Amino acid sequence: MSVTRRVRRFRARSGPTGRGRCGSSRPSSRRPCRCRRRRRRRGLLRRVGCPGSRAVGVPRRLRFGTGPVDAAMGLRGMTLTLTNCGKRPYAVGGYPDVVAVLGPEGTRVSGVRAVAGTDQVPMAPPDPGPKAFVLRPGERARAGLYWRMAAEEGSYLRVAPRTGQAAVTLPLPDPLDIGPRNTLGATAWVPAG
Repeated sequence: MSVTRRVRRFRARSGPTGRGRCGSSRPSSRRPCRCRRRRRRRGLLRRVGCPGSRAVGVPRRLRFGTGPVDAAMGLRGMTLTLTNCGKRPYAVGGYPDVVAVLGPEGTRVSGVRAVAGTDQVPMAPPDPGPKAFVLRPGERARAGLYWRMAAEEGSYLRVAPRTGQAAVTLPLPDPLDIGPRNTLGATAWVPAG
């Protein structure tokens, strides 16, 4: 079918008002109509993991996620991600607040102390330091969690975006071999690029 025929068919379907299929009053404008912009935004949020992985207690506009545990020479590391699934920007700054590490039964692993920064975890990479930034809808931030190998396993993490906010119970894909006496160091949030 030729381009001219396609254009005629489109004009015939759109009716005398000149509206396109989606209801835009300006089908020839460069800016996409509202329904296309909404579809594009929804697709972006789906691509980055919203709203799929919903943990218990997560604020509706935020999603937490974790990466696999990396292990080398007794040092363990894991990435913690925060995704803005809302419609408005979300201000991020400082460190994630790791409230507790929970065992398979949901009880607190005794003796685990969470600290901001990695100075107290031997051989951990340096902390970039806290910097304030804004997550636009669909964007992610990441932080690193580091600890030394131990015997007792943690299956859940209680974490909040920052101190003073509601904590979330996050199931972990890989158990943390962190207890009974250990230090869990968290790096500052940085934009995930």
